[in-house]
Amino acid sequence: MLKVRNLEVSYGNKIVLKDINFSVSSNEILAIIGPSGAGKTTLIKSIVKLIPFHGEIELNNHEIDLGITTVSFVPQNYGLLPWKTVEQNIYLASRIKKHSRLSKHQKEKIHELMRELKIDKLSKKFPNFISGGQAQRVALARSLSISPDLLIFDEAFSALDPVVKKTAERLFLNQWRKNPTITIMVTHNLDEALKLSTKILVLKNNGTGIIMENPLINKLSDDYSDDKNYFDCLSFLQKEVDDTWEN
Repeated sequence: MLKVRNLEVSYGNKIVLKDINFSVSSNEILAIIGPSGAGKTTLIKSIVKLIPFHGEIELNNHEIDLGITTVSFVPQNYGLLPWKTVEQNIYLASRIKKHSRLSKHQKEKIHELMRELKIDKLSKKFPNFISGGQAQRVALARSLSISPDLLIFDEAFSALDPVVKKTAERLFLNQWRKNPTITIMVTHNLDEALKLSTKILVLKNNGTGIIMENPLINKLSDDYSDDKNYFDCLSFLQKEVDDTWEN
């Protein structure tokens, strides 16, 4: 479980985050939403210890040590190396983690994951010659291939068009259900937060935040078209966000 207690972050005399408290277990996905400048990226940087902070951040009752803890990060631009093929990009994460060449069995497991994400036929292509949706799935495969202790998405679905995005969301959830992982998802999209999270952290302009359960928590899904409560829940979340960001 990831626990954040009394987190405060300042840049000089400016307090960016204060009194942030939440927890995320291995069978939960936390969506972080907030206006520009509310501290979403700062929060992520604090969790992975890229910036100094006050408070406590623990993973499974220990401070996060990037030399021991495996954290997978999927950025908005996917972070693929253009001079390596799709296959090489995915292998690279596992090779770095294991500090050695991959065994035949390890490669077979990665190729099984690639087949499930429908990118196995792209293995010899370079990132500049695949679509945005395909690149997103390659980044997802790379992140999941190392069985992370913590999985972080930073606006990772935002650049996709609606049709491709729906496919990417479905494939992600299929993989996540097979191997639930403590997951944090930074997004500005309320629809995405409802579809892909179990709880939601709404950051305010003043650096504080409120944590709430996803009102559709019992139906974690990429498709709510048949859920009569979906639009009511979306309206409820929109009102909560509007009220929070005005304060």
